[in-house]
Amino acid sequence: IHQINSTKRSLLSNSLRVTRQTVPALYIQIEECLEILKINQNTVDIYVYSKPDYNAFSISQMDATILIGISSSLIKILNPGEIKFLVGHELGHGILGHSESTHLSKGNLNYQLLKSIRNMEISADRIGYLCSKSLDHSITSMMKLASGLDGEMLSTDIRPFLDQSIDIEEMMATQIGNYSTHPPLPIRAKALVLLSTLSLFDESGTLNNLTNEHNKKIVSINHQITNLVSTLMDENREQSFKTSQQFFKLLLYTWYYSVDGVLSKKEQDHLLELFGDKAKKIFSLMVGSSTNGVLDMLERKLKDTFDDMLYYSRDSSLEYFNKCCDDLNISSDEIIQMINPF
Repeated sequence: IHQINSTKRSLLSNSLRVTRQTVPALYIQIEECLEILKINQNTVDIYVYSKPDYNAFSISQMDATILIGISSSLIKILNPGEIKFLVGHELGHGILGHSESTHLSKGNLNYQLLKSIRNMEISADRIGYLCSKSLDHSITSMMKLASGLDGEMLSTDIRPFLDQSIDIEEMMATQIGNYSTHPPLPIRAKALVLLSTLSLFDESGTLNNLTNEHNKKIVSINHQITNLVSTLMDENREQSFKTSQQFFKLLLYTWYYSVDGVLSKKEQDHLLELFGDKAKKIFSLMVGSSTNGVLDMLERKLKDTFDDMLYYSRDSSLEYFNKCCDDLNISSDEIIQMINPF
């Protein structure tokens, strides 16, 4: 509530509230979106602010006013159908209750929440599509957002923009992890193309009632989109998480065997049996160091590795941590204070 009020004060002080009297052309587009989504006009407060960026945002509390800000630069390059996609997208965040997971949770962002926020963008795009009633306008809106070009400069052919998703897939396949809260725009456009196959509107542009067949297709489309985004942005990060788990286990076992000041031949053989060449690399780092030096080094690496694991998934990390402690028959409380005291 504090953040919403603070944002509203800023907008009231430095922006123009959109009304029928102030910005009539824009107000008409907003009014049409509100009618399509059956939203009461009194629950939406929209402002245009003067900045060179091409951006828009929404912030809201469930069952309260949806507060939206749009840069004047972005408004200037969009046609009416594209504006309806943009406004619908931001209204979508509000009516689907996304604010608490996006604007209000940035200080505690973790990888699992980040993945959810990406899904929220896909969902909000769908609401924008319902408002624009046009695949072309929805995607040219993304093209203008990506380029900053207006209609005089930009072709209305959406196919080359969609083709960019192919190059994105090839480039991102080798990345360890992607920490963006938004899927790439060409991928979002591709998701809308899949949605458009549902034939959601009749010839007059009225939204059809969803049938069981529609719902089956939606489930299939959701599966395709989830797999695509996961493959591009998460698959390698998930593999990296598993690698970190194994490295953490190696470090913990090595620390446990070294805490008495002696890493015996039997203990070394056990580590080699469990971890192979990775154990040899740890041994090489220990050569020539004092007991305190070895333990300090292992504790630092344990903390760094555990922090990385926690960011990816707190629940999975703690579950794996407790299992490692149980296997060694050591107190998890003592170890957690060592590697994550706060």
